[in-house]
Amino acid sequence: MPLSDRSFIGILIGKKLDKTDFTDFDKITLQILLQVSDNSYKSFLNQKKEKELIFNLNEKISQLNNLTDAGIELSRYEKRSYLYELALERASTLTNSTSSLIRIAENNKNDFEEYFTFPKGINPDIILKSELKIESFFNYRDKSYHLVLSGKEARKGITSFNELDKLLLDA
Repeated sequence: MPLSDRSFIGILIGKKLDKTDFTDFDKITLQILLQVSDNSYKSFLNQKKEKELIFNLNEKISQLNNLTDAGIELSRYEKRSYLYELALERASTLTNSTSSLIRIAENNKNDFEEYFTFPKGINPDIILKSELKIESFFNYRDKSYHLVLSGKEARKGITSFNELDKLLLDA
């Protein structure tokens, strides 16, 4: 940890007001005071970091909501496949997934399904059968949408998705 990220609390002690020597009880009391002060300061720093994380999370959720809403509304137009691919690319980027898929089925027709994948052209079964995946479902205008992200990339290789990734996908 860099020196600038560290904080120190200390007390400079002089003579006691009544001129008596410091007892072991006095020393323990001061140590407890220092520990409580240190814990309070660390708690304050953690709350500050937590608020920043929540703000960043809310910003990402807002971005995903806007992207999803725009994609759904514009999906009625001719180039809707491009919009789905763009939405999948952005969702993959935000969550660091290696691949993603959206399956669209009409609710009143059990046999009609459409698949869009990112990267484009990947076999949907590879994504659907992945052991490291997260999924989300929703219905909109007589259609059922199934979103799947697979293979979260991390510095140590492919890893499992976390609750934040699930929250982002659901958004």
